[in-house]
Amino acid sequence: MRHELKITIHRPVKEVFPYVSHGDKLAAWQQRIGELADEIQGPLRKGSELHLVLRDGLGTPRNVRMRINDYARNERLEYEMKSPGFILDGRYIFEEDGDTTHIIFTTVRHVKGLKHALLWPYLKFIIGHQLRTDFQRLKGLVEGG
Repeated sequence: MRHELKITIHRPVKEVFPYVSHGDKLAAWQQRIGELADEIQGPLRKGSELHLVLRDGLGTPRNVRMRINDYARNERLEYEMKSPGFILDGRYIFEEDGDTTHIIFTTVRHVKGLKHALLWPYLKFIIGHQLRTDFQRLKGLVEGG
């Protein structure tokens, strides 16, 4: 299942990108991240791997492995998350327009197992709501300064 979200943040991309590309900033705006199992120093980069606890759409904590598959500073970040119940491919594209940044975020979730397949319509709604909330939190953090 695919989700796409677009958001405009009224700050230059050099101020926005670190909130997405520094592992230690992710939990500040993504409510589903319970904890980072790895201590992360500085920005992520291609080949970086993290282990984190992520709450799924039902609130269940899941151990997740995240691998950065593509990275171009201030332009894009692509990753893959794996857990026993799902595989998720995510991509952030950053477009700068003066002092404004447009982010296009896309995820494709590959659901495993009958339970997740049956619950998918509900999970899709919950995850979509969580994503919109997270990106509004990101916007507030960055624009608030």
